Amino acid sequence: MFHRVVRIRMFGWGAIVLLVVSLVLAGCQAPILGAYSVGQAMLTPATVETTAVEPAAEANKDLITRYFALFNEDHEAAIEEFIEDEVLIEHIEMFNASFPGYQLFADDMIAEADRIFVQARFVGVHNGDLMGIAPTGNEVTLVLALTYDIADGKIVNHWMYFDQVSLLQQVGAFPTE
Repeated sequence: MFHRVVRIRMFGWGAIVLLVVSLVLAGCQAPILGAYSVGQAMLTPATVETTAVEPAAEANKDLITRYFALFNEDHEAAIEEFIEDEVLIEHIEMFNASFPGYQLFADDMIAEADRIFVQARFVGVHNGDLMGIAPTGNEVTLVLALTYDIADGKIVNHWMYFDQVSLLQQVGAFPTE
């Protein structure tokens, strides 16, 4: 048994050495080379460019934080102050009809220029018709992936992704097994 372990380790190290040599000969940069790039005949430190956090990105993260805070108090006021995207307004109205007064919570945000990605949670109670599904009174919690485009302090476009099967299971319209 010891003999097999040694062979596997030797093969593993051999593969790693072969990979490193291949990368060096190909002139590639790779994390395995420790942030070094290949020069003509020797390794030299790679030039790493760093960028400062864009002020617009930080301002837009703040805008989304304020939007969620107001949204959880008053959906209509949040729509009026922060949204120009008509499709988003329709989504909000549809969900508000099915889950009156539902809440959104931002768990994580990533911003670049005028685009914000938000990992969020939706929490609401199914007290209205949902695409023909009668109200059940069930509390629903969904993880959402949201992307917002911001222009002039308003949400002008969005993409929303969530697990629709989980939604249907939580309102009792789809089996959980």
